[in-house]
Amino acid sequence: MFPPHGASYTTPQNDDYIWHDVMNRALDVELTDHLGYDKGDPAGEGSGNNRNGHSAKTVKTDHLDALRAAREVLGRSQWAEPRNADGDQAAIAAIHSLRELLVNQRTQPINHLKALVLKAPEQLRDQLRDLNNTNLITTCANLRPSTHSSDLLDETTSTKIGLKTAARQIMSLNTDIAALYERLDAQTQTKAPQLSSFGFSL
Repeated sequence: MFPPHGASYTTPQNDDYIWHDVMNRALDVELTDHLGYDKGDPAGEGSGNNRNGHSAKTVKTDHLDALRAAREVLGRSQWAEPRNADGDQAAIAAIHSLRELLVNQRTQPINHLKALVLKAPEQLRDQLRDLNNTNLITTCANLRPSTHSSDLLDETTSTKIGLKTAARQIMSLNTDIAALYERLDAQTQTKAPQLSSFGFSL
């Protein structure tokens, strides 16, 4: 088996071609030695172990089972990645990746909150536009939009509901992110205390 036309043998994809080819050739040699005849040789006809391709079939020996199981593995398009043996590293990675996910998720409600402020009715906009992020989020989370049925289509009421909902989502994410930061700091101090002395955190 050869790599695609014009491709280099040095790429990871073509390494798979080479590995697949080498292993198949080795398995063919071993199968020939075990059965006592070459691939395609009529001597195998009617023996019950004739070589009729690589498809799944019932075999008579553990040896042949092993060979054909190896062929099945070689035919897989994807290989499972082994689990990292460093359990400490995996524990840190689990918290770190979740924290990054939540930080990225927080961007959307923050942007939505600021967009609502810009488009808010003038009186509400004047109340909010000069606040820093922390005060803006706190103020919006504490807004009290009207619950009266007559204000169902009122622009200010709907804007306040949007601002309050976005702000509370941001605060909830902030709580979870802060807890994950604390966990990562504790993990850093346990795994690499020398880094903590320099104020380093993951």
